[in-house]
Amino acid sequence: MNKLAVLVGVVLIFLSAGFIYVMITAQDEPVVTTYVDETFVFVDSSGEEIAVQYDYSAEFAKVTYAGNVYELNRVESASGVEYETSNGRVIFFERQGEARLEISDEVVVIGLRETPDSTPDTTTEDVTDLSPVVTDPIEVIAVPVLGQQCVDSATVDCAALEAAASI
Repeated sequence: MNKLAVLVGVVLIFLSAGFIYVMITAQDEPVVTTYVDETFVFVDSSGEEIAVQYDYSAEFAKVTYAGNVYELNRVESASGVEYETSNGRVIFFERQGEARLEISDEVVVIGLRETPDSTPDTTTEDVTDLSPVVTDPIEVIAVPVLGQQCVDSATVDCAALEAAASI
């Protein structure tokens, strides 16, 4: 009986070690980054464009420039937002509508955010009804017990409040 307990213990130890080994060495499934549908475009003075899409968590950015697409990770920045590749060779920085793209420590383009052309609404309406609006006057009375003024309304009866305060 004692040998059987030892044998079961040894088997359980091997099974546990095998389970731990499999869990440690198992590869995680790749994480798929989903980007929002909105693309932000920045244009410099020579017409070069940088297009940027952010993922839903804003931890990743997909930057398109000169036919190349870079997937960047967010890094800490003193102001604005900054993204870079894991090796630090491509850096994208955005702050207050201005973007800068650096590749291999060289500033490639600095652009301003492109805004869609907006045409003002030219529709106007003629207002012809200029009759005065008549409202019911509100009677304000002093309620010395409460130390505030009472305003009669559909839900407040100041006379009843005065009567209750004088009891």
